[in-house]
Amino acid sequence: MALKYIMFIICIGIVWAQSEPSLSDAINKLPPELQGQVDEKQVNELKNKSMQAFKKKCEDNGGPNAYPQIEESKHRISRLFVRYIRILIFIQEQS
Repeated sequence: MALKYIMFIICIGIVWAQSEPSLSDAINKLPPELQGQVDEKQVNELKNKSMQAFKKKCEDNGGPNAYPQIEESKHRISRLFVRYIRILIFIQEQS
């Protein structure tokens, strides 16, 4: 029973992590002293630079297919958790 709850919490975390709030909403929630000092263009540039650095690190350490494999693994595990939750719900409904 505890395992079911742990898996449920993990799945909720995965779904929550994948739901990306809008950038403008995040910028609007900045403290007042930072309002107007950060814009979407700066954030997007930083995000792109970070992603490129991460991809390069993956390629340097794992070869040219490392990053695509990581992305595919992320999608696979997400689908696995969704299927597992569906099975748990089905079993619970049958009880």
